Amino acid sequence: MKMHIGVSTACFYPAPTEEALLLAAHSGAPCTEIFINADSEFRPGFFDRLAASARESGIEVVSIHPFTSGMEPILFFSDYPRRMQDGLEMYRRFFGLAARIGARYFVLHGARAESALPDEELFERFMMLRRLAAGEGVRLLQENVARCKSRSPDFIQKMRDCLGGEAEFVLDTKQALRSGVSIEEMRRAMGEGLRHVHISDCSAQKDCVLPGRGQLDIAGFSRLLSGSGYQGDVMLEVYRDSYDEVQELFSSYRYLAGQMRQGEEVF
Repeated sequence: MKMHIGVSTACFYPAPTEEALLLAAHSGAPCTEIFINADSEFRPGFFDRLAASARESGIEVVSIHPFTSGMEPILFFSDYPRRMQDGLEMYRRFFGLAARIGARYFVLHGARAESALPDEELFERFMMLRRLAAGEGVRLLQENVARCKSRSPDFIQKMRDCLGGEAEFVLDTKQALRSGVSIEEMRRAMGEGLRHVHISDCSAQKDCVLPGRGQLDIAGFSRLLSGSGYQGDVMLEVYRDSYDEVQELFSSYRYLAGQMRQGEEVF
């Protein structure tokens, strides 16, 4: 199974989500991750319009990333049970809509790094969300995020040790660098639980630049993934200040796809 190289709609923020989806499709990418930017977008009618647009454009929606990621510490990893119940109902709706559009994965940031809850309690709450997601037809993935507990490879490894195959992950290259750990160290911690990747390049000045404008050995990264047996998708995810004209991003995507294929051919 070949890795598919996609473009996240987050690359075009703050363009409206429906416009960002069309831009991702215009890049030539076969797949995308949709970043939902407002609660009013988490509605059946809006998701049906996105699904129709994706079908017409020939792009697959692999994953959904919610705008509420920053709220997850107080929704799910605090000491206020009523708020957690409200959060679970909110995310049940989100999960159902993700499945409605055909996404396989839903991305979670999780608890803040300074959370006082024991790790075992954090893992139990992750499993509550994961079971809820599974009941709606999607798989919940833990992303490594610099401001969160998941910044630590030791935490990720402990999560795998505690949850076994129920611990599945998104590897974000820029978030690993922001956490002060190597991309390979974080990938190794995720092990066989790695299901999804966010990639950007990095330079001495910035930890998030367009692929081809930094110093990341992209072909080497592809070999790293292929050599570990990874068979998921790889999403280009940069910020809007990483480029001036959208054609720059499209060119960078083509470069990324070429470098990833070059690395993959070794295996």
